[in-house]
Amino acid sequence: MNKASLAIAALSALVQYYDYHLFGFLAAKIATNFLPTNDPLTILLKTYLMMYLAVLFKPLGSIFLGRIGDIYGRQVTINIGLIATACASFILGILPSFRDIGFFAPIFLVLSRICIVTFVSSGTDGIRIYMYESVNSKRKNLSSSLVTISAVIGSLIASISALFTTLDFMPDYFWRFSFIFGSTIGFFVIIMRKRFSDLTLDAKLITEKSYEIYKHKHLIQIIKENMAFTLLGIILAGGIGASYHFNFLFFGTYNFAVLGNISSSKMQSYISIGIVIYALCSVAGGWLADNISPRIVASIAALIIICLSIIQCYFFRSGKLSLVLFLCNCGLLPLVNTPCLTLLKSFIPKVIRHRLFSLIHSLGSITISAPCPVISTWLYSKTKLAWLPLAYFIIILLLMTLVLNLLFWLQPKSKQSFI
Repeated sequence: MNKASLAIAALSALVQYYDYHLFGFLAAKIATNFLPTNDPLTILLKTYLMMYLAVLFKPLGSIFLGRIGDIYGRQVTINIGLIATACASFILGILPSFRDIGFFAPIFLVLSRICIVTFVSSGTDGIRIYMYESVNSKRKNLSSSLVTISAVIGSLIASISALFTTLDFMPDYFWRFSFIFGSTIGFFVIIMRKRFSDLTLDAKLITEKSYEIYKHKHLIQIIKENMAFTLLGIILAGGIGASYHFNFLFFGTYNFAVLGNISSSKMQSYISIGIVIYALCSVAGGWLADNISPRIVASIAALIIICLSIIQCYFFRSGKLSLVLFLCNCGLLPLVNTPCLTLLKSFIPKVIRHRLFSLIHSLGSITISAPCPVISTWLYSKTKLAWLPLAYFIIILLLMTLVLNLLFWLQPKSKQSFI
């Protein structure tokens, strides 16, 4: 892959994650404009519920784009994903409020959000697979880290955009320009992709010896033939997302809002620092996995995080929080997640990689990743044990390590079944 094509692929992930996270950053503004109630807490809760409901449509995008990606090429799915999210973001930017068009406003809002969630997830999976298949065999994990960094930068830009457009001195409608900005950049990247697209990989995909066998094979049949691998893959993919959700979405709020271990502003600043550390260490994790062993790097990093989390449980029992341990976990977590994502892709044959990987990813997100903050909160609410959510986090990491090693044991059998 040439450098220009590599850069455009990374930029595609950045734009899609900008659109994906912007909705969450602007949830309060969206709620007051599109939902019919005067209670701020109620409309915000409804907005978050709508965000989760949209996640349930992820498998549809996996089935639709996954088949296109395996039959017609990765480039096609990336372009479709960019077009869909850019159009949905533009609609959100110009959509009339509830005061203007009544109940049509929340209906179009939900449809736009579903479109973004559906196509960002499977579209970004296409980008990950495209970059994985493009780079040198000694740089597979590093390619995964580049997509991770692009996604983090996209989220960071979205947060800055949301902050700027909702400042007190800005007009009340100005938040809409954040969505319009995202759609504009999306269409720009689509134009750039047409100029710098590398179709070599798509041509090689069609010449695969098993291409004709799987071209017309239904996804359900593929799953039935490889049920053990699929279930383990869902657990591993869900664990990757759950560990990230716990560390960055749940843990901070839990400490300042529930336990009162730290002030909100201080914790938020440490979360921002932690996200930057996570992005930078993704590169380190990719490099280590490429030069040592992805299995060894992921397993050792997971065990270290488990040990640090056990120590954090001791601090919790004393009513304290160790920020050093939190930041260490932020740096170690990508050393687990980056190799696991790469290995999961490597276990799946190229001719069905997009279909199966994307479906596994989306089902893992629905069943394990997205519910993680809810389960963690529920555990504390029922027991009042401050360390119990951390114990749940430890179980997730142990399960990921176990599944990773089981997949290695199943790999020869999986390949015989697939091919």
